[in-house]
This record gives sequence, C-alpha cells and structure tokens, in this order.
Amino acid sequence: MRLKLGAPVGAQQLIVTAPGFAGVQVIASAAATAGAATTLAIATQPTAAVAGNTMATTSVVARDGAGNLATGFISAVSVAIDSGPAGATLSGTLAVPATGGTAAFTTLSLDRAGTYRLRFASAGLSDVLSDPFVITAAAPATITAFLGDGQTAPAFVVLPDS
Repeated sequence: MRLKLGAPVGAQQLIVTAPGFAGVQVIASAAATAGAATTLAIATQPTAAVAGNTMATTSVVARDGAGNLATGFISAVSVAIDSGPAGATLSGTLAVPATGGTAAFTTLSLDRAGTYRLRFASAGLSDVLSDPFVITAAAPATITAFLGDGQTAPAFVVLPDS
C-alpha cells in the first residue's frame, strides 16, 4: 500500500482502523515539506504612490506545485515595467534574491504619472504580472507666472507694471 501526504506543509498524521478490530489503530506521523518552486505569485501588490517617491514594499513568492510557499527558493527575482506611460523609468533595486521563498522589493519608484503594471520574473519560472496601479504626479517644485510682456517670476512675487 502506498500513502501520500496532503498538500499542506507541516506535521500530518494518518490513522488506520479496520472493521472487526475495534480499538486497534495504526498511527503514522510524517512531516510534509514544500516542493521545488514551479511558479511565482504576488504576495503584496504594488500600490498607488507619487511619482519619484519610493513605493510601499511589493513582495513576490515562489510556490510549489501544490501551492505551498517554496521555502527553499533563493533565486533572484527581477522586476520591470510591463505597461505604463511611454518613456517611464522604474528605479530602485530591480533584482532581489529570494529568502525563504520570498523576494521583497523595498526601493522601487516610478518617475511619471500614469497607470502601470509590473512584470516579475525568475529563471525557469513563469512571469507574473501585478494588478494595475496608479502613480500620481508629484507636486510642482516651483510655479512660475508668465506675463504677456515676457516677465517671469516665482509665484507670489509682485511684478512691476510695464
């Protein structure tokens, strides 16, 4: 007879009884461990942020064929813009080694306002796309008034009449 542990990682127990043997049980205990990584999944989606500012941490996990966290996965996971405004730049650490099956991106930022999707990849595994998220424009550093006669000045500076 061949028995197979269930999908959840951790301690499992099998109790065998047979008709006609009241009170007799055979108990087998085993520990299930995660298998090799077969897919990437986003654990924490990217969220809205302001252009040029560091985004909240986005994390990606490796899962085995049963959907368990593949804790032995330590390969690098990379990130790139999948869709967004033309010419936008993703900055920060763009390749992160996984630890215990999880890769955390803590320094990402985007330089242009718009709606984005990010693509996460690791060798040998299928890429995974983030949900769409919005980057809003940063507040202007200065406001300059342009008058009809070519005069310019920062906001709140009174210009002489010409």
